[in-house]
Amino acid sequence: MTSELQGVRANIKEAALFAGLGADEVDTITSEAFFHSFGRGEFVFFQGDRASTVYLVTEGLIKLSLIGRDGEEVTIQYVGPGETFALVAAYKATVYPLTAQAERDSALAAWPGEALKRLFVSHPQLGLNSTQIITERTISFQNRLLELSTEKVERRIAHALLRLAHQIGQRTGRGVKIGMRLTRKDIAQLAGTTLYTVSRTLRKWEAEQILECSRAMILIRDPHRLVEYAEDLPSKYPNLVEETDLD
Repeated sequence: MTSELQGVRANIKEAALFAGLGADEVDTITSEAFFHSFGRGEFVFFQGDRASTVYLVTEGLIKLSLIGRDGEEVTIQYVGPGETFALVAAYKATVYPLTAQAERDSALAAWPGEALKRLFVSHPQLGLNSTQIITERTISFQNRLLELSTEKVERRIAHALLRLAHQIGQRTGRGVKIGMRLTRKDIAQLAGTTLYTVSRTLRKWEAEQILECSRAMILIRDPHRLVEYAEDLPSKYPNLVEETDLD
């Protein structure tokens, strides 16, 4: 096994795409991957490009967005280490429905769609995992649509921040850090609200010492309070809210 492959194995061994697969199977599958690096701001592909490749993030963060007819960009979600995107390329001849752009310096494992489709046959668990990922993502989008239709704005904003913190947050001595340049516009798009409402809400939460905002990051100082605003259970975010936070 090459040192490059060993590094990739170390980064993606917990990826949902490989759940239930043995080490030898993962080696076989990753041996057919190509590896790419993208600097911050570089595009992986554009909405409307032919869907030819499936990607798995080994390092970094990828933003997935939609471009409207008027050219307005709408952030749909972020994909972090261990997560797969563009699975549509393994299922049908079509185009990418979204644009993928590196939010920070990123490394990706990539499989041609046809190659991954063949691997589904020789490794059935891989195909099942792929289907599970698509199903869970569909349910997630359905839940977000429900949020937009029925939930209060503050709850939607809390959900958007908690999803990101759960995905890429890092625990520090002062709280959970979302270490990325997340603009008010990004948060507004993720929460389905206006810039004004996001700014007003974040100012309120800063005054309540729930979080701190800067151009480079958001620090959630009191994750449990944010979970309360989201009206969720702390157990849903075990990597954010520890038992000590509840005392």
